[in-house]
Amino acid sequence: MRTSGVCAGESISIQVCNHRKNKEGGLKVELLAELKACARTRDLDRGRKIHSLISVREERSNVYLATALINMYGKCGILAEARRIFDGMPSHTVVSWTALILGLVENGQEVVALETFSHMISSGAVLPNSRTYVAALKACSRLAAMEGSSAMDGKAVKMRTPTPEAW
Repeated sequence: MRTSGVCAGESISIQVCNHRKNKEGGLKVELLAELKACARTRDLDRGRKIHSLISVREERSNVYLATALINMYGKCGILAEARRIFDGMPSHTVVSWTALILGLVENGQEVVALETFSHMISSGAVLPNSRTYVAALKACSRLAAMEGSSAMDGKAVKMRTPTPEAW
């Protein structure tokens, strides 16, 4: 009736999940572990099945599950869904902000990541932690690298372009 892993296998059964919840004391912990594994392996299909189970069980307002979903969708490159979940959260933690910012950075959205970081600070509701600062620094360093490489490309072109005197 159950596949390997937690209650998020190919043949999800609510009864099996309820049984495991009663037996082991926490389906949420299992779902968090599964979402973390989906993020690590970039398993979007499995992550979506878990998201569906979370929606069916009306666990959408759980900040830990919502943050794990943001992280998973960010790692899988589905930024619109990560943002939708973030925007639908009743409140945000430093971890949910950081998950969104990192997802943006990892998917080439450095400017949006820094705008999000700025919005986090200006909202005043949550203070960044060391991981949030690392995510913002990643965005800055990637932008600086892109700027530096474009300047280098311009120099290389100028150096190779013969001047009229060389003709």
